[in-house]
Amino acid sequence: MKKTRLILIYLIVFIFSLSGCTKQYDYNFEELVNSAEEIYIVDIEREEYYGDISIDYLMKIENEFENFLTDLTSLKFEYSILLSPLNNTGINIMIVCNNEQYDYVIIGLSGIEEFKNNKQIYLHNAMCDKDTFNNILNKYYK
Repeated sequence: MKKTRLILIYLIVFIFSLSGCTKQYDYNFEELVNSAEEIYIVDIEREEYYGDISIDYLMKIENEFENFLTDLTSLKFEYSILLSPLNNTGINIMIVCNNEQYDYVIIGLSGIEEFKNNKQIYLHNAMCDKDTFNNILNKYYK
């Protein structure tokens, strides 16, 4: 009985340590900023997780392009072992790039997605600080 109780305690401690185990995710914003050609605020819809993406262009950032990119680099992302992968939906930021690796990048609350030839090639599944993300959107999206 003591052995079972001890194993149960270790299991509970292990599960709680995993759920609280978040790490900062460092995305290469420098490469993204250097290759950025256009910035849009977009509304994204998806029918299913790996399904087609529907992008509604809400606003193009033109006048404050450099300021927007500077603010964008202030975003902090965290990931966790138990974080289930999610694609971005709703209001997001889209950066069109001049880059051989990807054509555009979508940055949202659920992570950073890279696309080449309109196909998702990578999802950096990490949670963005909601307040910081919304502050950037509110600053530029009018």
